[in-house]
Amino acid sequence: MLKNLSSNLIVFGGLNAVKSLIPILMLPILTAQLTVDEFGTLALIDSVILFLVPLVMIGISSSASVFYHKLDAENYSSYVCNALFIAFISFFCFSILSLIFKNQLNQFFGFQGYIVCFLAFFAILRGYSATVLAILQTSQALKIYTVLVVLQSLVDIIISYVAVVIFTQGMIGRLFGIYIAFALSSLVGISYLRKKGYLGEFNIKFSSDIINFGIPLIPHAICGTIMAMADRLFIAHYLGNEHIAGYVVAYQMAAIMLLFGTSINQAWTPIYFGMMRRSQSHKIKQAKFALMIIICASGGTIYFFMDFLFSLFVAEKLWFAKEYFPLMLLGFIFQSIYFIFVNYFFYTRQTKYIATLTMLGASINLLLNYMLIQSHGVMGVAYANSITWGLFLLIVVISSNIDNRLK
Repeated sequence: MLKNLSSNLIVFGGLNAVKSLIPILMLPILTAQLTVDEFGTLALIDSVILFLVPLVMIGISSSASVFYHKLDAENYSSYVCNALFIAFISFFCFSILSLIFKNQLNQFFGFQGYIVCFLAFFAILRGYSATVLAILQTSQALKIYTVLVVLQSLVDIIISYVAVVIFTQGMIGRLFGIYIAFALSSLVGISYLRKKGYLGEFNIKFSSDIINFGIPLIPHAICGTIMAMADRLFIAHYLGNEHIAGYVVAYQMAAIMLLFGTSINQAWTPIYFGMMRRSQSHKIKQAKFALMIIICASGGTIYFFMDFLFSLFVAEKLWFAKEYFPLMLLGFIFQSIYFIFVNYFFYTRQTKYIATLTMLGASINLLLNYMLIQSHGVMGVAYANSITWGLFLLIVVISSNIDNRLK
């Protein structure tokens, strides 16, 4: 078990490092080429896209991982085909709505032109790519997983650099680079799935399974996105877009911790599902404890190198963001440990509980943001983020242990 976990951690850790380095490598370019207001607007657009992803995708990347262990090969291929088709129908509906309500949406978010009409398209590209990678990860198809991640990363950074620096297209150039990369990754990945038999015939009997599993995850994912998005909306409303930039820089630098957390979770999830199927509870406890130690040690190391990382990746005009960095880092440590424990509820298909928990967390987060931003400014938003994820972690650890003992 430890050997498989270690090898998976090396592979997924390295690949996540490649993906996560892109926004960090782009930071000095974007902070130099974009105004502070443009940088804040770009962050807001990205947040809206992340908000749309669960609405468009209906949780199919999570369900694809879980049902891989519950269906035979033929039924699973039909399940994946149904899931991708349902997501496409959802995308089409949201695209029509965004076109109809373009002016109202632009006024609400402060966007201009037709960018709002492309947000659902950006969301499905991101969602399809995530679903393909989830299937490849669960099936342990590491070679093609590696190819797709490297391909997406190279296309992203090359096109973004050319569009932003050479053609001076600003935030539009950055969006162009990101989503051309997602489009290419999705096309290549779906072609591979079809070739390997993971895309079978459409079978409507799986539609109810997809919807029943995915619908409860929509409020879960939306509320999670609200927690990631609300902070920026609160800052924009109470302090102005120019204050978003410093917060986003601190967020992205602290998200190096999320790189480790996501890598560990990607390595751990398929092994954990297999151990749950074999009822290896003692080994699960040992592994969880070891992973928590690794996460905390990683967080301490990142904090130690804070000044070096900022001097390397962030323009000096935004070094004030270091003030928010420790609290953001602490929140990501809590979130990384949360990932390890919440998998229990995905495996047992208790997605309604996950949705309830996330809605509660989002409500607490909104309340904390409202209260703390007025007394502590941007630092108050950082406090709200850390406190929310700390409560999330505590509730999930306690409830998963209680539920497991009752079964």
